[in-house]
Amino acid sequence: MKKIGLIVLLTLSFLLLTSCNKGKNEEVKNEKIKFSEESYSLFEKFATDKKETMEKLKSLNKEEANNLYEEYQAQNNNTLYDIDEASASFLDSIYGDTNGENFTDKDWADANKILNKYDLELWDIGEGMVTIRELPHLYYDVFKDYVTDDYKEYLKIWAKDDEELYQADAGLSISFEELGDRIARWENFLNKYPNSTLKPKVTALLNSYREDYLLGMENTPTLDGGYDNIPITVDEEAKKEYDRFMKKYPNSPTVELIKYFLENYQNNDIYDLIRNKILNEFELDLTKEALSENLGRVLAIQDNFNEKIFTSADWTVNLDDNTFSNAKEKYPIEFIGTAILKENGETIWIWEDSSLATEIQATAGNNAIPILTYNSFELPKNMSANAFVSLACGILHDKIAFSGIDYTEKGGMYYFVVSKLPETVFSPVAIKKFADITELAIKNYDIDHKIFVENFLEWNKTKYEWQGDKIIADFGNEDKLEIQFEKIEDKYRIKEIIL
Repeated sequence: MKKIGLIVLLTLSFLLLTSCNKGKNEEVKNEKIKFSEESYSLFEKFATDKKETMEKLKSLNKEEANNLYEEYQAQNNNTLYDIDEASASFLDSIYGDTNGENFTDKDWADANKILNKYDLELWDIGEGMVTIRELPHLYYDVFKDYVTDDYKEYLKIWAKDDEELYQADAGLSISFEELGDRIARWENFLNKYPNSTLKPKVTALLNSYREDYLLGMENTPTLDGGYDNIPITVDEEAKKEYDRFMKKYPNSPTVELIKYFLENYQNNDIYDLIRNKILNEFELDLTKEALSENLGRVLAIQDNFNEKIFTSADWTVNLDDNTFSNAKEKYPIEFIGTAILKENGETIWIWEDSSLATEIQATAGNNAIPILTYNSFELPKNMSANAFVSLACGILHDKIAFSGIDYTEKGGMYYFVVSKLPETVFSPVAIKKFADITELAIKNYDIDHKIFVENFLEWNKTKYEWQGDKIIADFGNEDKLEIQFEKIEDKYRIKEIIL
């Protein structure tokens, strides 16, 4: 009897399993819609993650909910990547069916009937490519009642922007008028929440919009002519939009950019002029904050590198095998870029075509530091090449140091990164060196003093406390460093360092 009961149980389990799988594949009776079991498993994971996130939100305060949003979005991005991988065969068949059967509007709707149950949808990204993404209002719907006001507003605006494909086939998919209104919406967000932690992310997005708005794209240009003796003119649709924007949003900071573009569009360097204008007008604060966060650590590592490695022997840079060596030691290097000094005193940065340079640019993009994402550009007047490279290396948080070779042919420096260095290069610094590095930093770099000191102390594993307008840092063995600040407008500046 027990054996018969076991057989019945196994048979029932098998029938339930096959019935479940059959049900998934027949949710919509359409032979073209064929998601794999792996895809369905990932769809379920995506839905489960949402349910678990909504449950977590019930016990969090608003700031914790903000952080959970960032974590949840990153988690979803990883899952969506896996979904695309698992569904590649189906997605490729939408525009590339070997039987020549076109994917109709009904097929598209049938696929979305399945995906929408998991808060997902098909998304045509142009040039014959389709992906699966989250529904545009997902994050707003999940988090709107839990996050801070700035996050709620951010998610609401982003949900609206995300309803339409922004670009495809080397051109804008939305009108210049819609792009102008997007710019105005995000500018209003920054005016409403000037101290939001989302400011770097929004500013980076805004500047990307501004560049496309003025310079267009290959298949949606803002300029006509410039060939066969045809004079360069502003595209009629774009000019009409600029007039509308300046009239509707006269106080927008983008108005100055539009006027600058209209005054200089016939200049052969108009693309560089606009990008540099955007950089200097809108991105320097982001750059300053990022540099302030990383500079103390980078300067300490560079000081250790120079003291413990570089000055101890004659070193040779070998371009054949990309090494930095002397008679006893050898370390791998990778070139990241060149700083070229122009006759007018300005410095042009050009990234090297290397994996590390690509990693730096990708990291900068993910952390909303636009200055590091441009392939070549003119450095801001208040930023030296060394400061730029310090920022570039600093955001990686890797155990690396940097150096350079004089590039006398073009009057600049060819920078490289050194890796696999001894741990002593990355060790904390003592009180005197900490004070010296801080003095050097505030004298030679345009940084936020408060952000610099706090981040430097944290990396150095030095305990500290605020006492009014001063920081008392405990370096052990009764060594205490006092850093006195003064507040100028809304910024803290170092007034005195007392050992």
